[in-house]
Amino acid sequence: MPDAITLCHLCGLHPTGEQSHIIPRFVSTRIAQDCGGFSFREASNPNKVVQNTITFPLLCADCEDLFWKWEDIFSRETFRPYFDNDEQPVIFDRNTFDLMISICWRVLKYTLLAHPPAINFSYLNDAEKIWRDYLLAKRTNVATFQPYLVLDRDFSNSVIQNSAALTRTHLRNTIAQGIFGVPAIDLPGVFRHVVYAKLGPFILFGVMFSSDEIIDQNDSWQAVEQTVSDKVRQNPEKLPTSIISHVDVTTSKIIKSMELLSDKQKIKQNTLVTKKLHKAPVRHLVNEDKRLFPTDSTKDN
Repeated sequence: MPDAITLCHLCGLHPTGEQSHIIPRFVSTRIAQDCGGFSFREASNPNKVVQNTITFPLLCADCEDLFWKWEDIFSRETFRPYFDNDEQPVIFDRNTFDLMISICWRVLKYTLLAHPPAINFSYLNDAEKIWRDYLLAKRTNVATFQPYLVLDRDFSNSVIQNSAALTRTHLRNTIAQGIFGVPAIDLPGVFRHVVYAKLGPFILFGVMFSSDEIIDQNDSWQAVEQTVSDKVRQNPEKLPTSIISHVDVTTSKIIKSMELLSDKQKIKQNTLVTKKLHKAPVRHLVNEDKRLFPTDSTKDN
């Protein structure tokens, strides 16, 4: 009996084609280039060297093409130039907004399919449907399931120095994805579920918890809500504490996982660092971290 055909999880009209990248491939490609050609390691299994970020049979060819158009424009006009000059103006236009919603949807849908949460809150499915309908042009907005986007340059030197694990190098070059609970407001036990997608220096949160009582509060996340604009983005005066804490905690877990490297892999990693790092573009961030932490060996890169 032939295998059942899996239809595209976005349009539902055509069979899924090749494996789809959940985090767009241009992210890992540019980071690898910045780091002198380093390969990636999964935090869950750091002894395994991987060439790509997570892939999954998610989309048909037509929907892949739709997403690729947004990825190509953002990669050429914003992402790659940012690595060359992170002080350049950044504009979050309609293309960027659509791309970020597509990434939120990809991470959420992949997680629901491949790693379903123990409790499937109804608003997870609500967010998935609203993001999907928006991407298919069945609606013109995403209701309360808004994206929030911060940049690595939004983290001040003092914030980095007072963190547990953050460095300029880690903020620029780590990749992460998942669903997390993040404190919603400064009240104990009040959380918002978010899609988290760290695209190197572009750090994306897609909020899935719709709550009138949070909206009515003085929500510090409003300063980093991604809205469509043709104007140059203004850096927020201060990042929400909960965002800083979340990025710090996830970075700590990535660093902690590297302690599981075998002796053979440690030798291999150190050889690559010695051979490539001094020539790599990322070296200026390594030097900046050394200035931030002149005697701190706990944040070695």
